Amino acid sequence: MPTLKTLQPGDETLLEAFLCQHADTSMFLRSNCRAAGLLDQGARFQGTYVAAYINEAIVAVAAHFWNGMLIVQAPVHLAEVVQAAVTQSGRAIAGISGLAAQVEATKSVLGLSNRLTQLDESEILFSLTLADLQIPPALTAKEVQCRLPHPQELELLAQWCAAYNIEALGQKETPDIIPACRQIIEARQAKSMHWVLVA
Repeated sequence: MPTLKTLQPGDETLLEAFLCQHADTSMFLRSNCRAAGLLDQGARFQGTYVAAYINEAIVAVAAHFWNGMLIVQAPVHLAEVVQAAVTQSGRAIAGISGLAAQVEATKSVLGLSNRLTQLDESEILFSLTLADLQIPPALTAKEVQCRLPHPQELELLAQWCAAYNIEALGQKETPDIIPACRQIIEARQAKSMHWVLVA
């Protein structure tokens, strides 16, 4: 049986070593950990991470984030890490993300298999080694420019963010959606985490 542990600051190296073995399907876990660390005080990008250890190495992890998203990378011991993460965080579940088979298993473990959802679909991911990455010719030829947004463009980006949340994620168009998206865009701008393509 594995040992379960709620990860704390200082466990980042072991977590990264495990997630690197599953790099193509661990993007959100890795980026959230890098952005906010392993402390969970309910702030943006923070979450409660529970890992299963065998012989002092992480073999599975589930994290329940500030926004209610539960993200799994658990090729083994899924039920244990999922149940522990949800129990430890004390949050409601707003969504589940991970490999399709692991998401289905997580829904089953949590008794959510028959619950209606706003969005339930599998996305096909593509991966590419960095050596095979090519700069698009339009960018090289300066036909287009990729840059950080200018401050006067942030309001347009907030509107686009809201439209995306409504169209793609099924959120309701409420008076709160633009202010919430404005906060998201401002946080991305503050950390240089978004780009615009200008033609």
